Amino acid sequence: MIARRYNQAAEIARPLARRHGKTYLPDALIRARRSESQAGKSASGRRRNVAGVFAVPDSRRRQVEGRRILLIDDVLTTGATAEACARALLKAGATAVDLAVVARVREVEGVAI
Repeated sequence: MIARRYNQAAEIARPLARRHGKTYLPDALIRARRSESQAGKSASGRRRNVAGVFAVPDSRRRQVEGRRILLIDDVLTTGATAEACARALLKAGATAVDLAVVARVREVEGVAI
């Protein structure tokens, strides 16, 4: 977000939540600690890189507890980041986490396209 000056996933989620009368929580997840870029890492390397990175801040915990959450991502590569986010939401008391993505990266002959 810092490099791009906006959060693409949030820009997708905001009108979607409004259209369906759902709560929009762009700050339901925070980075509890810094991590390296995911670029160039294997799937297992990506999972290790983001393990424990995300958390639900205390100010949002009550809005997450007992709710089914729809997590929006703009691009899914290995799913490591989405999985780490889902784990943090479940740890904070969400009953379920669903994922919707706009684009899925796939590998063809060892090259991500």
